[in-house]
Amino acid sequence: MTEPRGGEPLPNRTPSDLKKLRLRYAGTCVACGIALPQGAQAMYHAAAKTVRCIECPDATATVAGNQSPLSEGDTERYMPPVRREQIRLAREARARATAERRYWTPGGVARGEAAPTIPAHEPDDAQRYRAAVTEEGACEPTPIDSGSAGASAQREHDRRAANREARVRERFGRRFGGVLLAIVDEPQSTRAWAKGAHGERKLAESLARLPNVVALHDRSVPGTRGNIDHLVIAPAGLFVVDAKHYEGRLRIRDRGGLFRTDNRLYVGGRDCSKLAENMGWQVKAVETLLASVEVTMPVTPVLCFIDVAWPLLFAPSSFRGVRLEDPKSLRKLITATPALDAAAIEKLARILAAGFPNIAGHRRESLSTITHHVE
Repeated sequence: MTEPRGGEPLPNRTPSDLKKLRLRYAGTCVACGIALPQGAQAMYHAAAKTVRCIECPDATATVAGNQSPLSEGDTERYMPPVRREQIRLAREARARATAERRYWTPGGVARGEAAPTIPAHEPDDAQRYRAAVTEEGACEPTPIDSGSAGASAQREHDRRAANREARVRERFGRRFGGVLLAIVDEPQSTRAWAKGAHGERKLAESLARLPNVVALHDRSVPGTRGNIDHLVIAPAGLFVVDAKHYEGRLRIRDRGGLFRTDNRLYVGGRDCSKLAENMGWQVKAVETLLASVEVTMPVTPVLCFIDVAWPLLFAPSSFRGVRLEDPKSLRKLITATPALDAAAIEKLARILAAGFPNIAGHRRESLSTITHHVE
């Protein structure tokens, strides 16, 4: 996991920041998961850098006891009659917009075609100019992209290793340079990235075996250069997990002296206190995204240590508001208290997957650079 440049927390804005835009590139509604084609009008949230349908129903949610914050009952059954009528009219408007959508064809622009065919003589890239989908397909949510655990760390390791190999071979020649590379280990700063990637994959495998748990791995945070290792949506709630593959005994030491308290988190001889502080901007980013779709629920930060030695007695469970877990205890934590049902877990996963794209397939450009205001 990397911290955004400058380490500044993301601003907390309200849904009043929503602005009507026309998309230059295709996107995904953060509330319902429906694919939004290029040129479609959408609502853009500046703080979370997400888009949503203009006609999309509100995703208002509040955590209360064991009730699912995103249950179907909260969505429509208990809505005032006026709001239900607004949703019905919005659905009819979307159906009309789908029926009247314009499609690109070799002979010009056609309207109302459900699925125009592509002649064999057309270029292969002609499909990307068409938004030809049926009405049923237009309203079908896109599949959730869970991402690839440890992909960013592994790419960084491979980049550093390739640069090192190129420098050695350039300086000592291909033959002698190859011998040096074979007998001299990689620097610790390079090996650490591969070790971190292995730890993230190991945690992802541990979570994959749990029922009713959705884990999103290696997510980019729009507007920053940072990433989030794991977003876990489970029966017990929503968890932001940062995986660390360290060695040594975990403990909390007081470095404050006789007249003041200064607790520090140590793993072996390494001071890891800043890891807990670094969780703050990640939690803020998730809360900002949820606020953009009017969802209110607690977000729990977790530092998950892989292969560390824990004290036999009085092992610390938290540090500066951040949970301290290993893969085994994390599985118990996220399934201990049932607060979300399966439907709520899926809806939250779609919101988070759309708001924090898989970093491997993300272009990294902020949506603010690919949209413009409707005149």
